Amino acid sequence: MIDIKTLVIVIFCIQVATSIIILLTWRRLKGRFNGLGLVLTDHVMRSAGLGLLLLRGIIPDFITIVIANTFAFGSFSFLLTGLQLIFGKKPSVRTSAVLFCSTLIGLIYFTNIFPSLNGRTVILYGINVVYCLLCYSLFAYRLSPEMRLTAQPLAVISLLIGIVSVARTVLAFIEHSDGDFFSIHTFGVTLLLLYSILVVLLTIGILFTLGLLLHDELRKNQINLAGMVKERTEQLLEAEKLATLGTLSAGVAHEINNPNNFILMNAQMLKKGCSAMLSLLLEAGSGKGIYIGNMPGEEYIRRLPQIITDIHDGSRRIERIVSDLKDYASASSRSKAVVNLNDVAAVSVRLIGATMRKHTNRFEFVIAKTPVNVLGDANRLEQAVTNILQNAINAICDKEQSVALTIGINEQKKCGFVEVRDQGYGISEGNLSNITTPFFTTRRALGGTGLGLWVVQHIVAEHSGRMHFESSAGKGTTVTIEIPVIQIEGK
Repeated sequence: MIDIKTLVIVIFCIQVATSIIILLTWRRLKGRFNGLGLVLTDHVMRSAGLGLLLLRGIIPDFITIVIANTFAFGSFSFLLTGLQLIFGKKPSVRTSAVLFCSTLIGLIYFTNIFPSLNGRTVILYGINVVYCLLCYSLFAYRLSPEMRLTAQPLAVISLLIGIVSVARTVLAFIEHSDGDFFSIHTFGVTLLLLYSILVVLLTIGILFTLGLLLHDELRKNQINLAGMVKERTEQLLEAEKLATLGTLSAGVAHEINNPNNFILMNAQMLKKGCSAMLSLLLEAGSGKGIYIGNMPGEEYIRRLPQIITDIHDGSRRIERIVSDLKDYASASSRSKAVVNLNDVAAVSVRLIGATMRKHTNRFEFVIAKTPVNVLGDANRLEQAVTNILQNAINAICDKEQSVALTIGINEQKKCGFVEVRDQGYGISEGNLSNITTPFFTTRRALGGTGLGLWVVQHIVAEHSGRMHFESSAGKGTTVTIEIPVIQIEGK
């Protein structure tokens, strides 16, 4: 006979040590692995069970046999459930509970009703075989191929524990005398030692697997981070290009404005002298029988005032567009004043009018019948409305699809609103929650930067307003900006 008590003491010390390691691991990783707490419970219960087993003869047999063995073997229920949670699988709580209760009932029966060491051994190791098969099934079949490779050592150890448990069960069947636990057959002691070593190896394997999972996660995070850094760098470069383009636009607008001033000034002078010159020419009968620019002289003289007027009006339009562009591109002082949203929208329409006419034949612009006065920065609000109109233009793919800009007052909310509706391709439900995220765009291949709506959102927030969207894929989009109105005294 072998002194099994010494063996149990050694196993108990090793089990306590592994429980401490699992405890330290749980404290560091409990937020990452949900089932790690159940793995810790398994080890603590097994340690407690072995400790109670060593008190055999000191405390009642019910505790040292039933409770101790239930803790030492039934704790596999917690281990199985914990591993299922760690690997992201639905835990088989009902199965684990049935096996745990079966262990407890079997121990009670073969301790108090029909006392038998071999009966208890068959129950404990027989149920343990089921636990091992469930663990093996989890590691070998239920995981993804990549995860299955990581958990392969755990599958092998689970299978070996199952084989040892089967051998111990068979040995209990063929043994004729029950004897005492601390006087087990030599082969039985060997199997117990092998079983205990494999359980410790399973614990080491679990810790090793957790390390591999963390390493894989860290590697994936590094790859994702590198991709994000590259993407953000490209996006920032695009943003810098846009900022540079804005500065250049202001400079170009200034350069256009200088020669346009000469055109405008000379057109005004021509217009003033044109009427007097024409009356003199007509009285003298000039223009008969001559051609000017492939046009009869009389007709040319008659159309000259309109030509000069068109030059003057065109030059005025250039002046107005250049002025709007310079205001739009200039750095805003962020000082707030009373601003009429009708005027803001009109400036935005002038800025983007040519692009709008190029993309749609159905542009509707409806302003409020009364001034929609808000406290704000006109330049910033013009930027916001222009960005939304540009997005609407980008969304349509047919000149018969409409874009509508409406300005009004919501009396109930006491706010002015700017509403832009388009009949474009719309926004999918998945993208709708991300459209104001900086650098998010579905048009990157077409030059989109993902900054437009993010900028608009900040401008609206600066004015204590709110912006909301209504859209679905293929059915167009409605963007509404609401800003509190102010009441001007005396009006």
